[in-house]
Amino acid sequence: KYSKHRKGLLTKSFFVSLCFALSASVSAKTLIFQSKDNSASEPVYEQESGSQVQASTPSAPVAPAVGQTSNINSELFFIVEELKQEVMSLRGVVEEQAFEIRQLKRQSLDRYKDLDSRLQEMAKARAESVSVVQKPELVTASPNISSVQGAAVVPVVVQADVKSAAAPAESAPSVDQDQQKLDYQNAYAYVTKKDFPAAVDALHAFVEKYPDGDLTGNAFYWLGEVYLVLPQLEQAKQAFSIVVKTFPGHRKLSDATYKLGVTYDRLQQPAEAERYLKMVQEKFPNSTAAKLAKSYTISR
Repeated sequence: KYSKHRKGLLTKSFFVSLCFALSASVSAKTLIFQSKDNSASEPVYEQESGSQVQASTPSAPVAPAVGQTSNINSELFFIVEELKQEVMSLRGVVEEQAFEIRQLKRQSLDRYKDLDSRLQEMAKARAESVSVVQKPELVTASPNISSVQGAAVVPVVVQADVKSAAAPAESAPSVDQDQQKLDYQNAYAYVTKKDFPAAVDALHAFVEKYPDGDLTGNAFYWLGEVYLVLPQLEQAKQAFSIVVKTFPGHRKLSDATYKLGVTYDRLQQPAEAERYLKMVQEKFPNSTAAKLAKSYTISR
């Protein structure tokens, strides 16, 4: 009996042990599968100098925002188009300014050429006048010859010479006449040097000192020329008008009439400009001023 009972206990013990072994095996396999799943999802740790450092988990690439990129490209396109339009506009402005500069240069060159030619004519006439004055036979000549001498300088002096005909022959070439010529030459020298501000002052002083002088008409004419070059067009118009209206027989009358027409043209008064330019051609058809007036183009 005892041996049977002992044999039964051993059989139970073996069976219980077998059950525990089987359950332990199943548990171990379950843990292994769980550890594999966890290791696939959890980050990997690496050993570095005795401490654990969590390795960087690879990040997924970020997909670009398609709508945002399209908006940026559109804005850049419009900016480039605006810049193109601005460049084209600036080119047009530059071309207009270049054309205006060329026009101003041409007009200035024409004015200076015209002024230089007239200065040369005036210098030639003055040299001829001085040579006539220095002839000894004219110093003691009669008043009629004295009037011819004055006409070599300017035709308007005939009236002054008629007044001096009643005076003695010795008083004709007075000290005042010599001083007048000297003052005129000093004022005219500023014109030849192209010192125009000084020329204006000197010529104004001359016409104030000699309002009825033989060379006053010349002084007013050169005042007009200087004002036209500066350009001070209103003053130029006044000076040329004085020559035209106050000195009808003056040798510079044709030139003053032509210049008055040019001045009116630059003052944007084409009707007056045309009137004076036609007047030059009608009254002085063979003069240089008439030829210039014929070829002159009025701006309208």
